[in-house]
Amino acid sequence: MKDPMKHLSIPYKGLNDGKHELVFEVTDTFFDHYDNKVINNGHFAIKVEIDKRPRITETLWTIEGKTKVNCDRCLEKINLPIQGAYRLLIKLSEEETSDDEVMYISPDASVIKISDLIYEYIVLSVPTIKVYDCEEENPQPCNLEVLDKLENRLSAESGSSLWEDLKGINFDNN
Repeated sequence: MKDPMKHLSIPYKGLNDGKHELVFEVTDTFFDHYDNKVINNGHFAIKVEIDKRPRITETLWTIEGKTKVNCDRCLEKINLPIQGAYRLLIKLSEEETSDDEVMYISPDASVIKISDLIYEYIVLSVPTIKVYDCEEENPQPCNLEVLDKLENRLSAESGSSLWEDLKGINFDNN
């Protein structure tokens, strides 16, 4: 059976020392291979800048794309833009392990499979609050009815603004 993630690898042994740039693309089918559904769809471009040296390789990863999620503000489905940048060092070692900043690979490794790294970097790039400035889009994805109700409720509850309350504080009395 053909490995659907085979194209998501770096031909490490075949790379000469020096700087290289690789570009990968993942779409909805990529996310079907992961059980943890923090993110389960999207279209992303991944750029990997590689600076290979004899015993250590520095990589810079740039993630850009969009995923369809529910907006945390109005609850409508939106195409949330996602961006992220990460640095990973690759070191040669007999013991293949890794942590957040360093991946150790065997000196005999010919290929580095990066599909799990790509998934992790995309998940890390998802903002905690899923909103963005969508006013420029046509048609606007926001549910304006929900936003109006939210705005009316917040203004009715607040009565006075925080800034008005702070104006009355005297900071000169010690």
